[in-house]
Amino acid sequence: MSAQPSGEHEHVKVLREIMTQFSTLFERCPDGIYVYIDDVHKTCNEKLAKMHGTTVAKWERCESIVDTYAVPEDRSVIVNHYMQTIQGLGSPVRFQYRAQRQDGSVFKVELDMVPFTWGGNSVALHFVREVKK
Repeated sequence: MSAQPSGEHEHVKVLREIMTQFSTLFERCPDGIYVYIDDVHKTCNEKLAKMHGTTVAKWERCESIVDTYAVPEDRSVIVNHYMQTIQGLGSPVRFQYRAQRQDGSVFKVELDMVPFTWGGNSVALHFVREVKK
């Protein structure tokens, strides 16, 4: 991707624009929400960070959200849905998996993965809610 005139990576600009446009959604939605472009360029709302027992800043800095916040046995489910839904710009998909908090505790979540494009970039918008037993 070409560098922005300011030297800023294009994905940083895309995330900032999305967060500006969707700020009310991120603040008021009862679900945890995250936007994912790639492992470096991602952001989430406070609800999602708290769900995983972390802060937004720490969540954004993790190297791999799948490796950090999903149990090993369920990681392929997330990756496979991402490959089919987001990279293929397919229809939104809903599925469940077991997530983990920073303290290692495990909990079940339901995720809606919504593909869209922004400025020519494939982006994944995720709505995450804990599944109560």
